[in-house]
Amino acid sequence: TLNKYFSILLHQTIYICQEMAKTLVSSLPNNIGLVVFGALFLIIVLTIIKLVVAIFKMVSLKMMLNKNLISSSNEIYIVNSTKPFAFCFGIRNPKIYLSTKIIKILTKKELEVVIAHESYHLKSHDTQVLTLATILESLTPYFPVLTDLIRNYKIERELLADQFAISNSNHKNLMNVLKKLLKQNIEFDYAGLPAIADVDTLEVRINRLINNKKFSKKYSLRNIVISSVCLSIFIFLILIPVKTTELHATGSDAVILCVDKKMSSYYTL
Repeated sequence: TLNKYFSILLHQTIYICQEMAKTLVSSLPNNIGLVVFGALFLIIVLTIIKLVVAIFKMVSLKMMLNKNLISSSNEIYIVNSTKPFAFCFGIRNPKIYLSTKIIKILTKKELEVVIAHESYHLKSHDTQVLTLATILESLTPYFPVLTDLIRNYKIERELLADQFAISNSNHKNLMNVLKKLLKQNIEFDYAGLPAIADVDTLEVRINRLINNKKFSKKYSLRNIVISSVCLSIFIFLILIPVKTTELHATGSDAVILCVDKKMSSYYTL
């Protein structure tokens, strides 16, 4: 879309020929290029900001983990922290990170359940998938339905990890883990990573353990409508045949848009 329209939107004025007006149903005012260009520029800026913030969080998290690393054994790293957390982190070579706080408040059996839970994420490559999904979400703010898709995926993966964790243990151990974590002040930013104390998934997981309640995916109607409208606009802009010619008069530049294929020999970009 940018390749097709970016150079056109740089002009101060855009004139719409009759064929283009018919295609767009209504006439478009002059200087609409500045308005559309401004909107696209704002979207690009917001996208870059979200992407930079997401990357910054991941880099900051990695630096914090390395700085407070106490010991490591195979795939498990122990981090000195007053916050209770256990999660998988890393793209090329992910590891399981446990805080000294969570080790302190859990029993041996409960800690084994936590490690089994995170081991499932590690073997299933959930860390890489969720990291890429977080980056994709940052790059496409005009498709908010992706946020719902990622949330549903996270919940499903956490439920599967819970089932794996209790397959060789008593489900009460996992319940005790979740209860203890709920009593703690969970403020750690996991940057979209699979974590035992993921606040967004705790309610669904507890309902599954206590009431064996099945998880039903939820999508925001607002996000669906916005994503559908944006997708329709993108498809329309991509498919519509556009012919342009540049005008240079009175010291200003303008462009004429037309969709008449018969006039392609006259209108050139």
